[in-house]
Amino acid sequence: PAEKMSASNGFMVQEKKFAHGSNYDIIEMDRMRKMTAENMTYSKHISPHVTSFVEADVTNIVIWRNKNKTAFENQYGEKLTFTPIFVMAIAKALREMPMMNISVEGDKILIKKDINVGVAVAMPDDNLIVPVIRNADRFNLIGLTAAVNDLAHRARNRKLKPDDLDGGTYTISNVGTFGNVLGTPIIMQP
Repeated sequence: PAEKMSASNGFMVQEKKFAHGSNYDIIEMDRMRKMTAENMTYSKHISPHVTSFVEADVTNIVIWRNKNKTAFENQYGEKLTFTPIFVMAIAKALREMPMMNISVEGDKILIKKDINVGVAVAMPDDNLIVPVIRNADRFNLIGLTAAVNDLAHRARNRKLKPDDLDGGTYTISNVGTFGNVLGTPIIMQP
């Protein structure tokens, strides 16, 4: 087969043409994509996945954040996005409803005492990584904003340590950044 390399969607694509006239593109997965694919396939195999969508009117949150983001950044030196606001709401909900902060091990349900929220971060190379804010329920909005910004910055610059990715008990992801309205994430194990 004839081969040529070309750039497509930010990836190096190897195009192979075969004598019978068909062709396709091959994208070699980097190490992170391979690990993600293996972990997500494993997760679907061992964990029941149920998705439920609830619509919430966050108009007041949007208005409040837009009104306060400049003053917040001036006072605390941190950009205020919606992510720490949602992490704070999730951490509070998990504290109030501990049966949402569980995992299953064999025939036992493990109720997690720590609330460690994983925050999905899109990388410049289109990979996705999930660093963890440990004990998220113990932070105020300023602390959560600093933690989210720090993890996102280090993730995008490939400066995360293995401990930054370990111990999550609940994960959030924002599929809206891709123009989606809904998404069905796969549970990040364990």
